[in-house]
Amino acid sequence: MVIYVAIDTKYIHVNHAVNLLQANTSRPSITLTFTIHDPLETIFKSIMNHDPDAVGFSVYMWNVEAVLTLTKWLKGRGKLVILGGPEVSYDATHFLTVSDADVIVKGEAEAVINKVLDYLIDKTPLGAYGVAYKKGTKIIDGTTACVENLATIKQPVFTKTMQREAAHQVHYIEASRGCPYQCSFCLSSLEKGVRFFPVETITNTMDTLIENGAKTIKFLDRTFNANPKTLAIIKHIIDHYHLHDAVFQFEITGETLDPAIIAFIHKHAPKELFRFEIGIQSTHPLTNKLTQRAPTSNALLNTIKTIIDTNIIDVHLDLIAGLPKEDLTRFKESFNTVAALKPPELQLGFLKMLRGTKIRNEANRFKYRFNPSPPYEIIENDVLTKDDIARIKSVEIVLNRFHNRGLFGQHVLDAAVDYGNPFDFFEKLSETLKNQGISTLRYQLKTLYSVFEQFLAELNMLESRCDALRYTYLTRAKTKPPPYFPLIKDKTVKYQVYKAMHARYGVSVDTLFKHAILTKRQDGSLLAVLYQNHQAVPYRL
Repeated sequence: MVIYVAIDTKYIHVNHAVNLLQANTSRPSITLTFTIHDPLETIFKSIMNHDPDAVGFSVYMWNVEAVLTLTKWLKGRGKLVILGGPEVSYDATHFLTVSDADVIVKGEAEAVINKVLDYLIDKTPLGAYGVAYKKGTKIIDGTTACVENLATIKQPVFTKTMQREAAHQVHYIEASRGCPYQCSFCLSSLEKGVRFFPVETITNTMDTLIENGAKTIKFLDRTFNANPKTLAIIKHIIDHYHLHDAVFQFEITGETLDPAIIAFIHKHAPKELFRFEIGIQSTHPLTNKLTQRAPTSNALLNTIKTIIDTNIIDVHLDLIAGLPKEDLTRFKESFNTVAALKPPELQLGFLKMLRGTKIRNEANRFKYRFNPSPPYEIIENDVLTKDDIARIKSVEIVLNRFHNRGLFGQHVLDAAVDYGNPFDFFEKLSETLKNQGISTLRYQLKTLYSVFEQFLAELNMLESRCDALRYTYLTRAKTKPPPYFPLIKDKTVKYQVYKAMHARYGVSVDTLFKHAILTKRQDGSLLAVLYQNHQAVPYRL
């Protein structure tokens, strides 16, 4: 028996790697799924209960420390251990030195997993392709494995257990492997060329997922639109899944995004069937040159703006703080340029010096200091100090709480852009929260709304936004929310209003008294919101 173990950040993420390995292993095998929050003792006991011949771990930077501990424990019980995945593939000698693993798979495990198992269990010769292992006192650090013909890879079988959880999980699928770009901070830059799965394989896999109740499907492709069959896949999704309340997510390279594909989606797709993740990372020309990225052109920004304004495709944009030669002033420019597009989600990340990447190998060139432990995040470099990083982190925290979570709709980002300097806007908002002693980890939503209104008032930006902000607060709730602004409580006034509402809308006065909130708007008109059956129904009077 072979066990493939996934230790993910959350249970909602279906580990595609271990499911693929099980499907492509010739020996009897199972998968076990855990999270990084599960006690290691629990994971170890679950593995040992199956008394496996060999255990394979899918290793990432967020689970590597747990995996190394489990490897030590398993080897103490005489078990064979295989490590694979992005964290160990590109620094195999290091991980053979610091761990008790028997074999590390380098690259795409489907190409070599059966040979590895034959070597470990049946003692057959292994060679050096796609693996690293110890041979006596010597380490054999082989070449990286690559499946040239992706049509030969068997797709995972959907089990009854997977079916029960399908609607609540994020499912992953591949249309290609590799990346046409060589971004110096990305592990995909280490892969050579791009290979594509047959369209039939992709559509069959999507059909299986949808038939089994999946609602969120994310393509793992680093550049989905590099696929010459992109439009065919998009068309299949629109034709077959538009009535299934599903969302399909893609990582897109904006510079090469075919306008015809966008036009087709805008014409034929329902709203929010598609979600595009576009990594801008920086708008600084020198930074893009040093990281081997294409310049951020006005044409790209205009394309993204068109997608966002059309509001059919949900858009997620990425920025990375800490890239070479992008100091605080220049990063602010990148942030403000991207924020001005008003994306529904703007992810502000911090450079991670991943093992094997060009930027990590060139760390001394830009005087990088970074955490030696995962996730290897930047501490400072030659143009960005620790204090600069702290300031950017304060913006990131407030951006996530006030915008990316959707608690305020687009109100916060709209106000930040209208302010004229979104970075400074979020930094000032962060200072306001700090001065008032309000935690961004534990809070009541009404507190955030109240603070935001006060903040806007101090900037003389509240008057034109007050009604819309309060409307969003009241209508986003499923049950009566605690008020942070004055409500009409006079029973005589409420009775007259509710009586008029009954005559106009047919809602009983008793129902309105029990389940409605009544407030006055800035122009003197009234807003009543009725909360029933976990829905908020607004009435303007």
